[in-house]
Amino acid sequence: MKIRYIKHSTLIIESGGKKIITDPWLVGNFRFFPARPRQVKPEELHDLNLILISHGHGDHLHAESLATLPRQAKVIVPRGLKNKLIRLGFLDTVELSPGEEFSLPTLTIAAVPAKHPGPAVGYMIKDGKTVYFAGDTVLFPGMKEIASRFKIDAAFLPIGGVRMFGFKLGMDPADALRAAEILNPKLLIPIHYATGASVPLLFSMKGSPEELLRKAGPGLKEKIRVLAEGETIEI
Repeated sequence: MKIRYIKHSTLIIESGGKKIITDPWLVGNFRFFPARPRQVKPEELHDLNLILISHGHGDHLHAESLATLPRQAKVIVPRGLKNKLIRLGFLDTVELSPGEEFSLPTLTIAAVPAKHPGPAVGYMIKDGKTVYFAGDTVLFPGMKEIASRFKIDAAFLPIGGVRMFGFKLGMDPADALRAAEILNPKLLIPIHYATGASVPLLFSMKGSPEELLRKAGPGLKEKIRVLAEGETIEI
């Protein structure tokens, strides 16, 4: 399985002969997230097979970015978001609740619980290896159940620590380290950081890979792999 980190929560995964993108945010901006240059050329995604969307917030279900992707790709979303994708032209959209799976001959996508406002899930991508894409979630007790069900080779966990009006909406580095202790992945790869502009009293996103590494204790620090934008890792 080859995984290319784009930025934020966007990964391009090549697995089981399929090309997958997660939470595609490739163009434009959204609220507190400044405009960004395209990290992927359109021709790289003409053969896209699967689009995985973790939840309905605009920096994850980004209509402008979705408009650049082939409509024949199958989209997998949390239950409750299918009609929104159909309105965007993606007629082959499947809804999954935690515990449900979508399978192809060489690949299985399993939805797992997440805790975030609105319909939200994480995904396990399985092709002999198991990769956990957490999307955007806070630390929550259900991670113990996830750990009991899956032997995780790599966990892509948010670390930005997003807060709105002081309320935490996503994991910060300390939370991600506690999650890694529970999930026990072979690799911990941080995502969802360094893309939001702070607005005093309203919005902040302060977590960083440097903080993650600084706070990691023995046994965890060795598992952390920070990917540069555009870097590819093979699991």
